Parts: sequence; C-alpha cells; structure tokens
Amino acid sequence: MDEQTWLTVSRPLRLLWVLARLNRRLQRPTDARKLRFFAFSCCRFAWPAVTDERSRRVIEIAELHAVNLATLTQFNDAISDAYAARCEAQMARENLFAASAPHIDHVRATSISAVIATHVAWSAAANGFYNGMLAQTRDALAFRMKLDAGGTQILAGEMCHTLRDIFGNPFRPVRFSPEWRTNTALALAERMYAARDFGTLPVLADALQDAGCDNEMILNHCRDPLALHVRGCWVVDLVLGKE
Repeated sequence: MDEQTWLTVSRPLRLLWVLARLNRRLQRPTDARKLRFFAFSCCRFAWPAVTDERSRRVIEIAELHAVNLATLTQFNDAISDAYAARCEAQMARENLFAASAPHIDHVRATSISAVIATHVAWSAAANGFYNGMLAQTRDALAFRMKLDAGGTQILAGEMCHTLRDIFGNPFRPVRFSPEWRTNTALALAERMYAARDFGTLPVLADALQDAGCDNEMILNHCRDPLALHVRGCWVVDLVLGKE
C-alpha cells in the first residue's frame, strides 16, 4: 500500500482498497461525493449495456443533481421512471424461457442497466451505500466486456484513470490558494461541469497560472493530453471549492 501502487496499478478495485486503507490509517473519511462520481463514471463505461432511455436519463439527472444542476423533483421523477424500467425488464426476462439467445441478451442488458440506474439514484439520494451500486455496475461492465471482446484490460485501465482524476494523488494532498480562484477560473470550471466537457482544462491551467498558481501537479493535470477527465475531477473541484 504505497504511492507507487496508486499511480501504476490497473485494477480499479485494488485502487479503491488502497484508498480505503490509506484513509483508515490517516483516520480521515473517504469522500462520499467523489465515490458517487466514480459510480456515475462506471455507469458511463457500461453505456452500451444501458439500453432503456429511462435508465440513461436517471444517470444523467443524478449527475446533474449532484452538481446542483437538476431539481429534487426532476431527480425523484427520474428515480420513479428508472424503477419502472427495472420492473418491466425483470418481468420480461422472467417470460423469456423459450426466447432466442440474442433476445435474452438484450433483455438481460436492459435489466442490468435499469437496476444500476435505480441503485445510482437511490444511493445518491441516500448519500451513501455504494457497495450494492458498484456490485450492480460490475455486472453491467461484465456485459460490456462481452460486447467488446478483449477490451477488459483497456476498460479496467480507463476506470483507474478515472479514479485518479477524481481523487488525485491521496498520498500528496494539494493546497489550493483562494487567490487562484478568479472569476475566469470559476466560469471555466462551472461550464465544464454543466456540459460534461473538459476540453478547456488547458485554458483553465493558463487562467490559474495567470492568477499565480505554480503548483506543478495542478498545472500538469490540466495540460496532460492523455488524461481522462470526468465530473468530480480533483482540480475542477478545487477551483469550485468542493474539497
């Protein structure tokens, strides 16, 4: 359990274990908000298995609700629709004893995605209980891997990159100066969260540097052309004061 493991391992569950052990050792809580964003990202990775529009919508609304861009009413309505999708998929699956294999696969994917969506929404509303949600996500990822033969290691690597994007390097906490939080930096960060588009992170790095930021970890993370960024990105969170 060391920094090198966190930076190099390509097994997402191992990274989560490292993070949990480190937090226990330092007697600090694991950030539930960041775990929630990782769960959302897992659902995004499993997108090919999310075949019901209601299931996709609840994931999108849950993300927006987590960044205060969707109302509680919209959130609750999306949860109800996802629960209906889940029930319908389960009923359809139970009635397909003699169906063809491709049809069974389609219904299995729909059921998986509906269950995930319901877990994501419920867990976000309850502000916890991620284990069950991530277990359901693993089921959908298994289906995704079945669709993309040979892509297991690539997918696992992408999930690890996402974890590092969300949590940064927990072995080297970064101090963020309030002076770097200029109106320009805030506007860029807010737009990225609203659109789920992080293409302007290099521009954010320039804005932070203009404000006096000289932290190489922050600037390099923004300018890394190979980095994978999602809502919950540790640098964007620092700019928005979410840490």
